[in-house]
Amino acid sequence: MTRALERLLQGLELRELEPDVYQGRAGTPLGRGLFGGHVAAQAFMAAGRSVHDAHPQSLHAYFLRAGDVQQPIRYEVTRSKEGRAFKARTVCAVQGGQEILSMLASFHVDEVGPEHQDSMPLASDPEDLPALAEIAGRAPAHWPAEIVQHLQRPHPIELRFDEPRDPLGSQDRVPRQRVWIRTNGALPADPLLHAAMLVYASDLTLLGAAVRAQGQPLWTRVLRLASLDHALWFHTSPCFDGWVLYDQHSPAAASGRGLALGRMFASNGRLLASVAQEGLLRPRPGFSEMRATD
Repeated sequence: MTRALERLLQGLELRELEPDVYQGRAGTPLGRGLFGGHVAAQAFMAAGRSVHDAHPQSLHAYFLRAGDVQQPIRYEVTRSKEGRAFKARTVCAVQGGQEILSMLASFHVDEVGPEHQDSMPLASDPEDLPALAEIAGRAPAHWPAEIVQHLQRPHPIELRFDEPRDPLGSQDRVPRQRVWIRTNGALPADPLLHAAMLVYASDLTLLGAAVRAQGQPLWTRVLRLASLDHALWFHTSPCFDGWVLYDQHSPAAASGRGLALGRMFASNGRLLASVAQEGLLRPRPGFSEMRATD
């Protein structure tokens, strides 16, 4: 296990203050502000603490305010439903007396039923694709130093973009991208932790599909990006123990918001989860209107 992954796992640990009330650390930011995926993962961990006979099924979260990386986060859990097949938990994340995230999480007792799934799309072998540090090592002179340093820094989740391209260069306005993801080390055999790590990873690059449709790079300086809401459905017991292909598509953007949809496939083709997120795509000063050509 790398030190970066170890720090993330420590950051996902919660301290119980009283029954169904927990405190978590804000964690290390990815850019400005508190990373929404970190808060969502902690909130899901808090929800799952009171569920012992069901598996993660889904979550629906709203990011209400930007968090502060300097303050701890308080998670208040309400046991909204205790059914025989489904358990529901409502989680309120509070920081500095203000709610920063609201989540409804559901857990389901496994049942036998009909099955089908999308086929895994074709993609390059992740071992043949460059790591972020390799891309940063070939960075041209015009790349901002802080971006290069960010790419070179050890990360808990390894990212390898299919169809590798200049992350700061102009894009082809196709509202789709594929990213291979995996943890930088083995995870403990805890299904709730594996689910939380998939939640964390699901927020890393998803808006990139909407950004790419505008002809902008993932780390754009033209648009201000922020997650507004996030939904995720688990189709099988979560297992994040190898490469996962994250197929991402943005069907629409309007009114300063972009919608992105994602599918997470295990390397054997099994569909692990489906994801949906709407994010802020707010033009910065000097931005000229851009529209996708397709």
